[in-house]
Amino acid sequence: MSEILKTPLHRPDRDAAARASELKAVDAPDRHDRVADAYFGRMGESFQRQTHARVHWICRQVRGTRVLDIGCSQGIAALLLAREGKQVLGLDVDAKAIDEA
Repeated sequence: MSEILKTPLHRPDRDAAARASELKAVDAPDRHDRVADAYFGRMGESFQRQTHARVHWICRQVRGTRVLDIGCSQGIAALLLAREGKQVLGLDVDAKAIDEA
């Protein structure tokens, strides 16, 4: 038996369209992660402080002048790094997050 047959989403009795629809439903819940909301305090002061600490910690780990930010969300870290003079390219699969960046 192949590995794909052991996965819970694979059901040989269902047609390909039904499987694709199910995969889309599993893979595409609202992925909008709200990092900007947390960073700017719209989710509470305590969470804002925690978010600031995490984002700024991430930025302090960067070495070099060119940065590829994969999973950049709304681009908070990318913007902070660009303000420091770094050349940043931010990528994210969530078009809504990119639109808000």
